[in-house]
Amino acid sequence: MLTPSQLPVTLKQFIAMPRNRMGIEDKNYPMASRIIKDSIEAELIKPYDPENKSRKHAKYIPFWA
Repeated sequence: MLTPSQLPVTLKQFIAMPRNRMGIEDKNYPMASRIIKDSIEAELIKPYDPENKSRKHAKYIPFWA
């Protein structure tokens, strides 16, 4: 679980988290990207800066932050 001092995280950091936790290999990174997309749709996470349209440089925070 992230602490408030660790927020926001970059997309690269965020993708690495589920990959590491779920044992997803680096070559299967699209699976982690899908988890992020589904988490956004389920409103479990939200963009740190909604005005930022860059997915590569996007940062996310949990819904409760």
